[in-house]
This record gives sequence, C-alpha cells and structure tokens, in this order.
Amino acid sequence: GGAAPAQAVHLRDGSAATDLEPAQVDAAWDPTIDAVFVTGITAVRSPSARRAVERTVTLARESGALVVVDPHLRPRLATADDFTTALSGLRGLVDIAIGDAEELALLSGVPAGDAAGHSAELLLDSGCRLVVTVPGGPMSEFDRHIGHRRHFTPEALASILASAGFEVATASGAGFPVFN
Repeated sequence: GGAAPAQAVHLRDGSAATDLEPAQVDAAWDPTIDAVFVTGITAVRSPSARRAVERTVTLARESGALVVVDPHLRPRLATADDFTTALSGLRGLVDIAIGDAEELALLSGVPAGDAAGHSAELLLDSGCRLVVTVPGGPMSEFDRHIGHRRHFTPEALASILASAGFEVATASGAGFPVFN
C-alpha cells in the first residue's frame, strides 16, 4: 500500500521566459516605472533570462524604481546552487527581499544551512530596506510542528509596518507566504 510518489512537472522549457534577452527588456523598458518585481524562477531558466533579469534590475535602479525580489525556490525546477548563482547578480541591488529562510539564504549568498537571521542581516547591510519572511493563513498542525507561533493577515502586517515607521500604501496577500 501507500500512495505513489508525488511528481512535480514544470512546463516552462521553451517558454518565453527561457528565451528572454536583455535587448527585449531594453525595448520594453519605461523609465516611469515605480517598482519591479523579479523572481528567481525567471533568472534560473537560462543564461539569457538571467541577464534579462539583471538588466531589468539595473534599469530599475538607474531610474529610481523600487526593486522587489522573491527567489521563489522550486527544487524540481533547479538546484539551490543554481538559484544562488542565478540570483548572485542581484546582490546589493535589492530594496525589498521576500522569501522563506532558505530563499533568503540563496539571495544573500549564505550557505543553505546558515540561519535566516544572518541572511537578513547581510541583505540589510547590502542596502536592502525591508526583508519580509512571515507565514500567513490558517495555522496547521504542520505549522505548529515546525515552530510557527503566529500567522499574519495583511491588516496585521500593515499595522506592524506602520508602527515601525513605514508608510503603507497597501497591504494584501496572495499565496505563500500570505494566504488570506
């Protein structure tokens, strides 16, 4: 008995992200953009996609846009080392980092076994203004098992940020790490 092993399939080979080039970013760039959100999934797809992500971040920095990065680690898509390499060109250029402890380690270049606090410290020291890593949604037995003590709603996060001196324009949640 028992269930068959689960399998994750990423149907991204040959996708537009795989063939993305920096020249396409240049052609589409609008210098009035206020913020860009980039993910490790695009950066890890191919060398040209990585360069396109790096070009996007460079253009964002040059025009004063906010740079938000979520490593979005997907072990079935690429190894942690692949993600670390794909994200290495973004170090020192991130304004807001979003991810779990392992993803923040990849983004900061910290070996996977090191503490998330060290990753957050490195990111902040490199110029990152905000590091976000909180679980959201209803608490489950698994959450309690791994040590989560609380999950946050977008309203609670907005309140925490406002009390820390941030001007919160909006707070919302969709998917991990915020579910409701």
